[in-house]
Amino acid sequence: MLHFASQVERTALKAILCLILVFVPVLLPSPSPGLSFSGQTLRLGSRGDDVYELQGRLKFLGYYNGSIDGIFGQQTQGAVFWFQDRFGIAVDGIAGPQTQNKLWQATKHWRASGSSFSNEDITLMARTVYRETRGLHRRGRRPDLADTGQHSLQSGL
Repeated sequence: MLHFASQVERTALKAILCLILVFVPVLLPSPSPGLSFSGQTLRLGSRGDDVYELQGRLKFLGYYNGSIDGIFGQQTQGAVFWFQDRFGIAVDGIAGPQTQNKLWQATKHWRASGSSFSNEDITLMARTVYRETRGLHRRGRRPDLADTGQHSLQSGL
């Protein structure tokens, strides 16, 4: 005889799968220096994702105070000058391979999009969801009513 998962088990499985899909990219190790930036040399007038990353990493270290908009303007160039000077790189205001590599090394824990959750936060959230769904199952509560405060025993419905 086939065993079909109960509604509670299916809900718990869906919650766990959602957590995996949402948080696995955050938990993956940071890319190596060669894979972080695309390899494009960035200079005044450059635009795109690499500039967005450059600005984010410079801001993370406190060298850049402008908006992270993906446009390499004068403020970004000034931040690159300052970073290069402080890290002993030839000061030219251009973010080439040496500057990008040094910046990556200094910001290994930086995350794009300003994710404010640490790995510990994510683990705690995953455990909480897991325990809560298991608790609903043990108490015999229907998960579709759990969030409304209305609880009824499954055997009663």
